[in-house]
Amino acid sequence: MPLSLLKTGFAFALLAFLAACGSSAPKHPIKEPTGQIDPTREAVILMSAFAKDGADLDLVKIYLQNESSTANHYYIFSEKAADKEFFVRLPPGRYKFIIVSRDILAQPREPLPVKPYDPATGIPLSPLDVKAGDVIHAGRILVSGLGGSAVTGRNDRVKYEIIDRTPAAKSALEQHAPDLVSKLETKLIQVVE
Repeated sequence: MPLSLLKTGFAFALLAFLAACGSSAPKHPIKEPTGQIDPTREAVILMSAFAKDGADLDLVKIYLQNESSTANHYYIFSEKAADKEFFVRLPPGRYKFIIVSRDILAQPREPLPVKPYDPATGIPLSPLDVKAGDVIHAGRILVSGLGGSAVTGRNDRVKYEIIDRTPAAKSALEQHAPDLVSKLETKLIQVVE
């Protein structure tokens, strides 16, 4: 077989391999909406989350999944040097917590399977039920016992605590959408025992 034909065959095989690898690579997070908030089509959630290690708070990454969609949303609701609540715009729906991870760089393969919320086996946090026009402070999630790993369900060593930070949520809302401050409601996520 001529060398040029071998080179062509190798190049084709390499391209096919790279294409296959690219198709199984993790997808990017869903782009957050931009522009004016449309209260007839979206809700606003204010919350934060940290991995708690003694007195130290570290970054944590949380995947949310709308039960009516195969799409996965992931968020880092924390910053090293900032003590604030994060402002998130979501379409209406029921969002469950499907992954909590200390590794903010890793992404699982997507789409992740859609399963109904099950407090007996899933992450023991109540889902976020949001309607169009909602403006909700859901609280600060503190996760302890996570170590360097990720959890996708119940784990005896991992503990969750929810902190009411309504004043901080109001402050974040004043920065992002001051016209919505009067609509702010506090509906804290619940830890399901």
